[in-house]
Amino acid sequence: RVYQILASEVLGYHVRTQFTANSIHQMLAVSGCSGKDLALCTWPPTEHLSFEAWATGIQIPTWAAFSQLLGEASGSILGPVGYEGYDGLHVLGRANNKSEEAVGLHLTFYGNYNSSWFHPENYAAK
Repeated sequence: RVYQILASEVLGYHVRTQFTANSIHQMLAVSGCSGKDLALCTWPPTEHLSFEAWATGIQIPTWAAFSQLLGEASGSILGPVGYEGYDGLHVLGRANNKSEEAVGLHLTFYGNYNSSWFHPENYAAK
C-alpha cells in the first residue's frame, strides 16, 4: 500500500492493485498471463510490478519451463527490496481444524489471536 500511495500521489502514476495467491501467480500476472496456459497470456501485460514475490516460490521446475516458453515476455525478479523471506507464519491443519470444529475459530485470521476475546492457545500443541 505504501508503494501505491507514493507512486500515485508523489509520482503521479495511475496505480491499480491486484492481489494474487502466491509468487507463481504474481509472476504470471507480470508476464501478462491469467493462468498457466500460453493461451491465457496477452502482451503487453497490465500488471507491471509485484511485491513479495519470493524467489524461493518461483525456483521450481514448472515455473522455469513456463518462463522459457514465454521468452522475453516472462516476468523476472529484479532484486530484493531489503527483506528476503524464506518462510511464513502458518498454522498447520490439525490445530486449525481442531479449533474450527470446537468453537468455529479459524486460526488463519490473525485477528482471532486476540487473547482477551479468544483462546487460540487451547488448540495448539503443548
